[in-house]
Amino acid sequence: MPLGTTQYADDRRTDNAWWWLAIALGVAGAARYLAILLRYDAYGIAKFFMADDAYYYFQVARHVAAGDGSTFDGMHVSNGYHPLWLLFTAGIFRLTGGSGDLPLMIIHGLQFGMLIASAVLLYHALKPIDRLAAAFTVALFLASNATRNYLYNGMESSLAFLLVCLLLRIATDRGVRFMRPDSWRYTFGMFALLATLFLTRLETSLFAALWLLGALVLDAIDRTRHRTRILLIGFGLALVAAAYFAVNLQLVGVPMPISGYVKAGGWGGWLQSARVFSNHRVAFAGLLGPPIQGRGLNELTLLVSAVLAVSLIGFFVRPRGTFLTKLLVFGPFVLFAAGFVAAAVFVTHGSFPWYLWPALLTGLFATFALFRFLLGLRRVSGLVRALMVIGTVCFVGAGWVSVLKDRTLADWGPMRGYVMDATIRFIREEIPAGDRVGAYSSGMMTYFSGREMENMEGLANGLDFYHARLKPDTFADYLRRNKIRWIVFRTTFRGEYDAHLAEWGNQIPIVRRIDLDQFYQLDIRARHPSIEEPGVYVLELGI
Repeated sequence: MPLGTTQYADDRRTDNAWWWLAIALGVAGAARYLAILLRYDAYGIAKFFMADDAYYYFQVARHVAAGDGSTFDGMHVSNGYHPLWLLFTAGIFRLTGGSGDLPLMIIHGLQFGMLIASAVLLYHALKPIDRLAAAFTVALFLASNATRNYLYNGMESSLAFLLVCLLLRIATDRGVRFMRPDSWRYTFGMFALLATLFLTRLETSLFAALWLLGALVLDAIDRTRHRTRILLIGFGLALVAAAYFAVNLQLVGVPMPISGYVKAGGWGGWLQSARVFSNHRVAFAGLLGPPIQGRGLNELTLLVSAVLAVSLIGFFVRPRGTFLTKLLVFGPFVLFAAGFVAAAVFVTHGSFPWYLWPALLTGLFATFALFRFLLGLRRVSGLVRALMVIGTVCFVGAGWVSVLKDRTLADWGPMRGYVMDATIRFIREEIPAGDRVGAYSSGMMTYFSGREMENMEGLANGLDFYHARLKPDTFADYLRRNKIRWIVFRTTFRGEYDAHLAEWGNQIPIVRRIDLDQFYQLDIRARHPSIEEPGVYVLELGI
């Protein structure tokens, strides 16, 4: 049963002209990634485009490549990462010698390549349904700030997204046979893809479970007798998961990444859970939503989300007779995204938003569905196409402005780059080389300062740190045992300074407090009026 057919029938030459225009806009949107690579060095890209958590990966990868083992701070064994991206980056550090800008620039360049590969796969997956709608959707994907924010950030998201796009391409090519392993070659290929996806991002095991369940149900209904192959895929995935858990138990003492335990251990309340859901809703509207959020724009994003949700429902139910096929092909991807959002809201209790690329993928489906519907309005098809071009041009322009303007730190909100520069400078020049340092949001500080630092959130630490966090009255003892003499952290809201001190129960005397705003005369407070209480502090502890 076909997935659908093109619903507009203009002259072929005119149709090709619109298609080439969409492709040109996609190329223009993608070119800004080249501008990033050419304009900034590795440190500049880190400050302005990467997530700080990416440098938990890169610091561990650098240690692994040097033969030091799986450690972030050079002392404790850590598994605070998803394994495949860590191994991928460690291989690059190993091949390049592990120092200088080269390994990081290669990683950033490869992430750009993954975005291009994802766009090609998405286009070929959606093209059989509607060629022009697919072209405009992919153009927006390459132009959108949401794509850059969620997929070009140094994390494993770009690799996971690429693998899901490959699965989507297979799904649309095979139709209902996507869940029918009718040959041993396809059986092995699906196992390899699902296993690779699991090792790239552990929560994608939900997608594997949905595929296996759907395959078993379809096999029972159609009596195609592929159950043995389906069960073998499931058994193979179970072995991969068991091996992964066993390695973690041997390495660290817990089966899952320490970072996952930390994120799942908080309680932000139901209001915070609603905010996490809101983050995913913004990602769902990402291709068509405003590039920033603010007064009046939040309501616009909500409206865009509602329109996209209706479009997605309409895609499944119309035209008649295609619902089952679309459900089998696209259903696992949409259900996976919904499950991912539910986990982010309920498993972490709203304490952490997790990653937003599954919502972005579902929003991409919905955007395609909306474009397909609009292009099917034959009486106004010319106007619709002109408006789509104008809208895409606006998004391309906004993306370029975002890249070329005077930038703020990607991970530290609206603070300027000089704040990170001063923090790293102080660590290098003012803290004695033999003293141990702990820091919050410490990925970039650790990597670029050249100092081994304890990650005070516990995302890249060992089991001992996690246990100390569970019992605040023992946290001070942990700091003493590990001789952590200096603590570095930033503040943005009122009361954050005292909240950090409360984490070790004010049980350790503070010998000296350095306010970098005053130490370097940075004028942080004057230059960042939008932040409630901006600052960077270094505390010398009485240890």
